[in-house]
Amino acid sequence: MPEGGEGEIEVGLVTIAATRRVWYRILMTKKQIEAVLERVPDWPEDARRELARIALEIEADLGKGAYTATPEELRGIDRGLRDAAGGRFASEAEVETAKKSSERL
Repeated sequence: MPEGGEGEIEVGLVTIAATRRVWYRILMTKKQIEAVLERVPDWPEDARRELARIALEIEADLGKGAYTATPEELRGIDRGLRDAAGGRFASEAEVETAKKSSERL
């Protein structure tokens, strides 16, 4: 897991809905992570089950070496590279909107 600032760990979280996948990044200290994990027993059963699934998936991926992107991810990467090569980048307003959107998750 990439380290953030001093005492912080960058945590990539994934929320999967029936029709969409949302990716976002946050920085948390180890202490904050421990505090969240202490509250897990009070979460609704569905949320605990989802956390368990994600945690087991992450744990299974540890030590596997290089990550292999899915075909969908590769298409997204290719699309982004084409846009960048064509000089098409997000405006400041679009970046701010995306940031605010991810902060609400």
